[in-house]
Amino acid sequence: MQRPRTTDVMPCPVCGFLLQYLNAWDGAPVRCDRCESDLEIRLRPTFSPHSRSTPGTPPQLRWLARAGVGLLAWKALQALFDVDYGDGEYPASVRAGLIAEHIAAYGCWCPACGRRVPRRELTINHKVPMAANGRTSLANAEALCRSCNCSRGARYNAWDWLRGRN
Repeated sequence: MQRPRTTDVMPCPVCGFLLQYLNAWDGAPVRCDRCESDLEIRLRPTFSPHSRSTPGTPPQLRWLARAGVGLLAWKALQALFDVDYGDGEYPASVRAGLIAEHIAAYGCWCPACGRRVPRRELTINHKVPMAANGRTSLANAEALCRSCNCSRGARYNAWDWLRGRN
């Protein structure tokens, strides 16, 4: 089978003159008209059996696959290193420690509504609610004001699912 006639352009690596050649194949000799140096055309292979993706895979799909692997690794490490307190409420010492850490980092501000509240109004909330099989663990705890914690109910979004643990 004969290849179709195509004209390709390549700069000469010696003088920079643009060379035109027809039907190139890997290792084809080309002579520069300006500096008369002999060059070899080296084409990049379009597909190698050792490449990581198949020839028609779009980059968005590769990105999505990498993101999925990263998400699985994140959730696996989260489950491996998280401290679980069983079902029910957090122990009082854990609640006090989490509220103290929140105040040290952010002050007495509620991250959900942005209001400044007294320390006694801060409560520990499950990011993924217990009604949605959320665990009572450190990765699933966050400090919110009492009104945000009560009004939230059993609702959560994908960001809460990613940060929390179920």
